[in-house]
Amino acid sequence: MKRKTNQKRKCKMVIVSLALLLALFFTGCNLDTGTKAIDDVTYPLPVDHPEAILQEDLSSLPEALVTGIGSDEILTGNAAIDAVIGYNINTKTASKMEFSSSDSKSTGNNVVESYISPYAPKAENSKSVFGSDDRTKITSTTSYPTSTYVKLIITFSNDEVYVGSGTMVGNKHVLTAGHCVYDTNHGGWAKHIKVIPGLAGTYQPFGYTWAEWLYPTSQWVDSRNYNYDIAVVRLSTKIGQNSGWQGYAWLKDSQTEDLNIKVYGYPAALSSGQYQYVSFGSVSSYNSGMMYTLTDWTGGQSGGPVISRGSSSNYCIGAISSHTSSTNRAVRITKDRFNWINDLKVAGGD
Repeated sequence: MKRKTNQKRKCKMVIVSLALLLALFFTGCNLDTGTKAIDDVTYPLPVDHPEAILQEDLSSLPEALVTGIGSDEILTGNAAIDAVIGYNINTKTASKMEFSSSDSKSTGNNVVESYISPYAPKAENSKSVFGSDDRTKITSTTSYPTSTYVKLIITFSNDEVYVGSGTMVGNKHVLTAGHCVYDTNHGGWAKHIKVIPGLAGTYQPFGYTWAEWLYPTSQWVDSRNYNYDIAVVRLSTKIGQNSGWQGYAWLKDSQTEDLNIKVYGYPAALSSGQYQYVSFGSVSSYNSGMMYTLTDWTGGQSGGPVISRGSSSNYCIGAISSHTSSTNRAVRITKDRFNWINDLKVAGGD
């Protein structure tokens, strides 16, 4: 009789355990943390949501800034990328990947269209300062395209923390400056990069995520060539599904000359680096790797997008890089760099 009772109790315990497991599974509960599945979250996040509140004090953080800036190296051809250095932040290992546009899996188009998330619908209106500062502060970033521009909080290998900017160009890929991911002045590789799409004050409307892989060009890592001061960051989550991402394109020289542009980013010297600013201008000159402009930007906007206006409107065509005493400089998205971005997205499961 006692044996039968014990067997019944064991059966009841097994049934109860199975019922609990099934309940947890169907309610989307994470067994490790007890948090709700991401599909249960509504974006933009409520302002009082824990993941919507900026934890860092950005007012004391300096900008990621290249130093020792000199004249440009004379370039010929199409400023082709020789190779890309892939760095895994988790394992702290780097490997060189040879790159050739002729081997690219990218399509023959010169444009990748934007992804406008249902959570961030299109808005109704869509490093040095030369002359007066004409940048405009953006206070609402829950709509496309400002939802796709990101704040970077970068911790380098020497434990120094800096800030930069970038552009979502896929569900889990960000375009930024090479010196935001690798800088010999700060110990080399970044060991942590926090990525916040659409930061506005202390409000993180789409939460945040972390960099997982860093992909600067070998010409930047090996020789600090500013014409190659560009990088792609692969993220640990597909946060771009919520924030949306910016379309991008490569333009011919004839399309680049005198092109009207706008630039976005998070200047460290304005509003404690917690708000996006936009400035309008035009391309004053260019070479095969760089664009030159008097459009205003300052430190903290490094890596932010250069957006075309006019006949080739609203595509990211480059990333903010650096300045000389007389002009600001942005790295162009050339045909091979366009293919490189696309190939990295395919390899990363974007």
